[in-house]
Amino acid sequence: MFRNDGDIFYRKKAMHCEDRDLWMRMISGGKKLVVSSKIVLYYRVHGGSLSSTNSKTQKALIDQVIRWHKQRLKTGKDDYDSFEVASLVKNEGDVEKKNQQRKIKSIFLSDLPSNEVSTAIKSYWQQRGFFSWKLSIFLYLICSAPQSLSTMIREKIRKNWE
Repeated sequence: MFRNDGDIFYRKKAMHCEDRDLWMRMISGGKKLVVSSKIVLYYRVHGGSLSSTNSKTQKALIDQVIRWHKQRLKTGKDDYDSFEVASLVKNEGDVEKKNQQRKIKSIFLSDLPSNEVSTAIKSYWQQRGFFSWKLSIFLYLICSAPQSLSTMIREKIRKNWE
């Protein structure tokens, strides 16, 4: 934990390894970090996690974060601003599409009313097309059922997905 004076933040291009980038920028910026021997949280690992579904991109970005760290140590700055993330993620499919799907899945699993979930799915279809993600059709149909039935089904699915 630390007091942020507004100059420490996550960088968007370090997706899937934002923490590592933050820590390495703090270290190269002269901050001291201490690793506590106390367990303060548990991290759940599952097949649908970002680490699992984007492992190639994550590894490539971790390597890039290390290069940035070495650049900062050597020159005092890094080439973050000129770096193009697309050069690393092109082989793992459409990252934006995956992020939108995760967002819809999160909304579906939330306590939001079914009509708000349906609206999010329709928005996804407008951008990506009706058949671009077949699971979204199933989720939409569940949300189209009467509210009590939809809520019951969503609760059962939530238990299985979580």
